[in-house]
Amino acid sequence: LRRLEAAGSLIVFEEAFSTHTHTAPVLTLALTGADQSNPNGFIQSPSLIDVAKSADFRVTWITNQVIYGAWDNAVSILAQSADELISINRFIGKTSMASEQDEELVDLLRDVLARSSDHNQLIVVHLAGSHSPYCSRFPEAFARYTGDLERGVFGGVTRAASARSVNCYDNSVLYNDHVIGLIIDSIASYLGDDLSGGLLYFSDHGEDVVGGRGHNSSTFSYTMTRIPMMVWLSPGYRTIRSEIGSQLAVHQREVFPTDHIFDTMLGIMGIRSVSHQPSHDLTRSEYQFPDSLARSVRGKHAITAPENELYIQRRNISNIIARQELQRLIPHRLNSLGAVRAALSSGMTGFEIDVYFRKSGEYFEVGHDSSAMSGLNLEQFLQVATNYRVEKLWLDIKNAASSDLRALRSELLRLDKMFGLQQVAIVESSSRADDWSDIQTAGFGTSYYIDFEAAVSSDPEEWAQDIARIVQNTGVSAISFDARAYQLVKNHLEPLLSRDIIYHVWDLTLFLKNPYFQELLEERVFYEDQRVQTLLIGYTTPYRL
Repeated sequence: LRRLEAAGSLIVFEEAFSTHTHTAPVLTLALTGADQSNPNGFIQSPSLIDVAKSADFRVTWITNQVIYGAWDNAVSILAQSADELISINRFIGKTSMASEQDEELVDLLRDVLARSSDHNQLIVVHLAGSHSPYCSRFPEAFARYTGDLERGVFGGVTRAASARSVNCYDNSVLYNDHVIGLIIDSIASYLGDDLSGGLLYFSDHGEDVVGGRGHNSSTFSYTMTRIPMMVWLSPGYRTIRSEIGSQLAVHQREVFPTDHIFDTMLGIMGIRSVSHQPSHDLTRSEYQFPDSLARSVRGKHAITAPENELYIQRRNISNIIARQELQRLIPHRLNSLGAVRAALSSGMTGFEIDVYFRKSGEYFEVGHDSSAMSGLNLEQFLQVATNYRVEKLWLDIKNAASSDLRALRSELLRLDKMFGLQQVAIVESSSRADDWSDIQTAGFGTSYYIDFEAAVSSDPEEWAQDIARIVQNTGVSAISFDARAYQLVKNHLEPLLSRDIIYHVWDLTLFLKNPYFQELLEERVFYEDQRVQTLLIGYTTPYRL
């Protein structure tokens, strides 16, 4: 799916959320003209199936969900209003089990597509997906993730979650990706380059896997409302209705509730209806959704509330992207692969990691100190980063001893040949050795780490002269320091430095999860200083090591 997105054929919506954490209350609003302002109105409201049939679409519903069960009756009524209902799930009652895997639905979809028809078609494919119980949602061939959770990959999650649950969930997501890919391939094959069609995919709710809460609204967490949503459109559709693809792309990062699926589908299908609301339709320029209305579970939980820290963080990242400050503002201390993936997939293009140079083996191990080592080498992190756009890597070397500099330099050059490290790296160290200049000469941007406690406890003039000598002798191109030392640097050290020396600063009172992040950032005296070319900020992730 990421490959399809990179090719420009898949539009992924970053801020879609479910209006409830349970299936029936979500789908009865998503597939009818009702919404959260009138949650029981779905009984009187037209459904997507009704409207499509009245517009001369043939409607087929293919499902791997329980049709006759205590939790599915309302959805089953919608399903049974289709022209044809095809179910492969033989379970009934209070269960969410499936008798078959989702891939079985793909052959049924192909059969429906293969039938000659003079009608437009609406085909609903209702997957079991990654719904609990997770371990039942994939065949053995997709059991890729097993065993204990690696600390270097999962960070803090290893202390909070069941390895079995996380592994099974990840396997189910891997399989779900495969199934959706097959569905898109099947539709693309049927439509070719000329026929007009597409797919809208969304999940009815999320799963709080790390918290072990599933999707029970009585133990609500915002993870339960975070859902994937994406649209694929055929080349023929994009040619005939190019404005639809353009409008969908414009709204990719806007907040979108599942109860507006009805209106958006009408827009994609080109159906005019008195029930259609353009302000609820992502295909229309009129689309708008005020933050005050972004709520879930019958209005109990505000999606944009400060408690939804990861949402606030994503919005702040969107603002950083809009202001073109990605190269300047980067996350602090991402010492697990999970943390790196989370930050880069959210749109960040830089990060800081801590490393120790290991004499035995002559490699860099990622970690901050003996109690927080990842057990993974820097090469593994750089390999993961190649899947994303990385423009800056702050590399904090914790133990650059003079006796190791030749081997350290050799390892940096080896990694540069593999990953182009020189183009993006800030190599930071507290080394005072004159031969540290060899790292700069080798083509890496280097920075001298200033100890804040030593700085504030010393005579400022003597301290400044000492640091200026180190900067000159080591040949570094930058200095890095705690933001609290900014005035000390400006007043005493800067007059002694070459104007070419730039600053890399960290301010760990600035967190991306703070709703007032931008206001706080602009209050900082160093924000407008052009010499401050990098600012480390707090990034929230469950994968922090």
